Amino acid sequence: MKSYVIRDLSKYFSKGHTVYNERDILSRTGKIYRPDRLVINNKKEVVIIDYKTGLHNPKYQHQLQDYQDVLEEMNYKITKKILIYINEGVKIQTY
Repeated sequence: MKSYVIRDLSKYFSKGHTVYNERDILSRTGKIYRPDRLVINNKKEVVIIDYKTGLHNPKYQHQLQDYQDVLEEMNYKITKKILIYINEGVKIQTY
């Protein structure tokens, strides 16, 4: 786990990537996943970004892993997973 600062995220909010916000993904088993933000480059490499409020919870890391698993089933390569905690301040963690 690595902590980021907000300016490190700017590349995931710039032009030149395909971005999907809150889009349903159907797994092979029929389960529906809805990541907050997927940033995809032209090499099918994906950064998963999920926003949370409240305190850190280990289940959020498991949720990111579920997103990764279903995207890898679709032949995408996950390069980074980012949790952004939005409370009184902003805390960013990457995996």
